[in-house]
Formats: sequence, structure tokens, C-alpha cells
Amino acid sequence: MKKLIILLLLFFVSCGESESTEDGVASTSTSTTINQFPTLSEYGYVLQELNGKYCISLPSYQVEPLQCFEDKLKAIKDWNFRIDLEEYRQGWIVKLLSYPLLTDEEYKITTDYYESIVQGSIVNLEIEGKAYSCEDKDSGTVIDSFANEIHPLNLYEEGEEAASNLGYLVSLEYNCSQLIDGSDFSLYGPLFYQDNQWGGFQESNDDYWRNYGKDIEILAFMTRFAQRISLSSTNRFTPETTNTQVPETTTRSHLEQ
Repeated sequence: MKKLIILLLLFFVSCGESESTEDGVASTSTSTTINQFPTLSEYGYVLQELNGKYCISLPSYQVEPLQCFEDKLKAIKDWNFRIDLEEYRQGWIVKLLSYPLLTDEEYKITTDYYESIVQGSIVNLEIEGKAYSCEDKDSGTVIDSFANEIHPLNLYEEGEEAASNLGYLVSLEYNCSQLIDGSDFSLYGPLFYQDNQWGGFQESNDDYWRNYGKDIEILAFMTRFAQRISLSSTNRFTPETTNTQVPETTTRSHLEQ
């Protein structure tokens, strides 16, 4: 989970129109010259002129500039894009719901399950009273959504600070098919164990993006939303496989309690 968040954070800080991030980028040495362009600072980002280039930095993340531009107007455009995205994210964070922390035991059951997953494995589970066969999504494009809470694993590991690190981001984990009629269901995760049952996230029709007050450029995944869903009222979560083998002792000892 942390690897995913790190990758996404790198994506956020590197998005935009880059012109120069190699030779010529200002360092923190005494030879750096700062010119008369007015320094801008918001949400931790800084835009300033360094050695004749217009550089955007995030000092809390790294000392070196994230991107530098020869053209002032392009730098300002990229700056505005970043600030618009951050304002959008901050608005979503305000909406996040609060849930109790996982207990130590719940956290261990959850992480033990993930350590036992075999790529491409299938799990049979019950969602809203219907039986599904769900295949682990182990390849292809990553599909992310904004959940309306900090993911329980991130909340356990980082606390409320996880919200600042995209801790509410969830990814498509399983492509599910109903056993009776074959209808599809997208299950987001990571899945988690809490209050004697397994949970995940389903797509939601939140109107945050549709009702957002500003007309801004946005990344596609920031317009998709998800909310938690209980996977089984009977506490049954039976991993099975097609051409792979899931460790019985590691997985079922926890998931079929």
C-alpha cells in the first residue's frame, strides 16, 4: 500500500509541462542567484526565479526544484494547475468520514492475507447477499478512485496525517462476476478485516466533481469515487485459484474464522 502511495505522490509532484529539470537547475549552494520575479507560495509549493529559470519546488518533499521552466508563462500555468489540484484535494479531505482504527489483531489478519495472495488468484465472496467470483487484478492499467475515508490500513499506519499522503486513494483490486447472472462488480481495495468481517470499496456516485465550484483541469482518477462495502455477513471469505495455489494455512486460518 505504501509503495502505491509513494508512486502516486511522485506523479503529483511531477505532473505538468516540464522544460528543464537537468543541467542548469538551481542548487542550494551559495552560487544560486534569485532574481526579481515575485516568489509565490501556497499549499507548501513555491514558485520562484532561480538562475534565470522559473522553478516550482515543494520543500517539504525535496530540496531540489520539482520542475523548472525557461518560459515564465508556462511556469505560471503549471503552478496554477498544481494549486487547482491541491485545492480540489483539500476540499475532498474535508468530506472524509471517520471510522475506528483497526485493532492490532485486525491489522495482522489483513496484512497476513496480503502476504499470502498469489497473482491471478480467485476469491469467492458474498457482496450484498449475492455470490461472486472475483479475480485478483494483477496486471494492466492501475485504476484509482477517491474513497470517502482514509483507508483503514493507512489510518492504522499513519493516523490522520495519511490524508495528506493520498491515504484515501483506493485501487481496483478484483474484477468480480456474479455466479448466477454473470453481472460485473468492481471491487476496490486493499481489502481489510474489521469488526469480524471483510470489507472493501465499491464505486460510488458522489457528486463532488460535478458540483465543484471551479472550472479546472483535472486528472481523470480524481473524478472517480468509492465507499466502503461489507463483503460478507457470514464472515466467509474463501480464496480459491485457477492455475495457481493459495497457501491454505496462511489464508484460510484467518479468513474463515
